[in-house]
Amino acid sequence: MLDRNIQYKISFSGVILSVQPRSNVWRYRLDNRTHGTTGYNIFLKGAAEGEVPDLSVYDWRGCRMLAAASWKKKCFTCKWACMANVAVEYNWGVTQKFRFGSFCYGPKSCRLYKMGKPRAVPYKDCGSFYDEGWLDEICTERRGEDE
Repeated sequence: MLDRNIQYKISFSGVILSVQPRSNVWRYRLDNRTHGTTGYNIFLKGAAEGEVPDLSVYDWRGCRMLAAASWKKKCFTCKWACMANVAVEYNWGVTQKFRFGSFCYGPKSCRLYKMGKPRAVPYKDCGSFYDEGWLDEICTERRGEDE
């Protein structure tokens, strides 16, 4: 099990292409724009531990929901794990809600994978619907158990 309080070293060879602020932008009509910085994006070109997949590989593979506890512990250093900004269209074209969500692009056969509890998807005046994972199969249908 991974201890996040201990530093682990991995082999990396390449270059840092850019360090840029990571920000969220909120817009309302044409006369109001607000930026809020949330950290940094670091763009690298190279390889870590012998491989860094191109982003198009992640797009092709599709992702499954990953339990937040798994992301924090067992999967944190995995190249297939992802903590994503999630925008929920709360009132179509009018209001969005935002949250973080953990996802996995890894092999379907991974023994460490756990989906976690269903995730609420709220919509105005309709309560919440729960994503119980059926979309995961659709998002990953093009690949087999070991890819």
